[in-house]
Amino acid sequence: MCNECKFDRLDDICCPLREKSIFLASWTLAHAITLIHYVFFYSTRTADDNSVIHLSYSVIMMVVHVLGTIFLFVGIYKEHAFIFFLGIIFSSIFPYLEFFTIYLPAVQIIFTITSCKYYKTMKGENN
Repeated sequence: MCNECKFDRLDDICCPLREKSIFLASWTLAHAITLIHYVFFYSTRTADDNSVIHLSYSVIMMVVHVLGTIFLFVGIYKEHAFIFFLGIIFSSIFPYLEFFTIYLPAVQIIFTITSCKYYKTMKGENN
């Protein structure tokens, strides 16, 4: 058997792993901005009990998503593997909870895999 994975050469198709990780960070930033817009312009307009619960959920998800974005960008540009790994975790929470949207978890799964591969290369370079 071969010691290398047959699919390792697929890592650099289209663009390098680092660029795919930057896309994940940008993707997370776009959804964080959308969540911020939603929280401040739509969720605050109603005042029933369900809207308070929904607003609380939205604010928590917004904060977690913004933290994920910050961690991803800082981890990529400062080449700090642990911060990048935290960004992967934080940026994945909202898309997986919103599984009914289909496109969020699908894109998140694909780019989480490529980002984990980039994390592995970052961790290998830092040792």
